[in-house]
Amino acid sequence: MNKVRWAFLIGMCLFVCLGQTRIALSQVITGDIVGTVRDPSGGVVPGAKVVLTNTATGVQISTVTDSTGSYTFPWLKPSP
Repeated sequence: MNKVRWAFLIGMCLFVCLGQTRIALSQVITGDIVGTVRDPSGGVVPGAKVVLTNTATGVQISTVTDSTGSYTFPWLKPSP
């Protein structure tokens, strides 16, 4: 019976440890900015350059819109 208790205790410890790791890995501190560039008449603008500037650091990143005028800046970290 003592072996059963130890096996149960070890199993519960592994369950708790693995559960905590899973929770920690699912927490992210990034975000995405997405949008669509349109002209004054409402039509989409493919191939437009879009520049994103971090006003705290002055760092700029750019992308180009796709055929539907859409752009994405993925995995952005918040500014301090």
